[in-house]
Parts: sequence; structure tokens; C-alpha cells
Amino acid sequence: MDFGTDSCFHTLYHKCFSAKKDQYDYELCVFDRTSQKEGGSHVNLGTWGKWEDEKHTSMLYENGLRCWNGPDRSMRVTILCGVENK
Repeated sequence: MDFGTDSCFHTLYHKCFSAKKDQYDYELCVFDRTSQKEGGSHVNLGTWGKWEDEKHTSMLYENGLRCWNGPDRSMRVTILCGVENK
């Protein structure tokens, strides 16, 4: 697995992070999966797919649950460096 330059993202392997946006709770388990929760309902937004750039700043999670009227769900995650993981 590609953990970035000098394996700098290896420490995040399978660590999970949550964030709330409007009525949805999102969960990201790095290099594994991502989901959206509302109430008791969980929706698979995708599983680890690939880095989208050579600088390792954009991750793509793909092949999530198919939308009722369209494509499979997916999530793009942009990596920003900071003092804490969130």
C-alpha cells in the first residue's frame, strides 16, 4: 500500500475520524472506508481507492452504495497538515 513519501501516512492506517455537517455525521477510516450517518441509518460512501495526485494530498474512496437515481457514491478527501489529526 502507498502510505506516501517516507510512509508518512502509515500512522493513520485504519484510524477513524468523525465530523458533523448539517444533519449528517461522517466517518472516515483512513485507507479503509467512509460512511455517512443520519439517525440510525448508515450509508457506505466508498472504500479506499487511490491517491489522486503524486503529492499525496487528495484521497479517493470509491464504489460506495449506488444512488437511487445515479452513480455509486464516492468521497474525495483533501489532506491538510496541522497540529492535530481531525
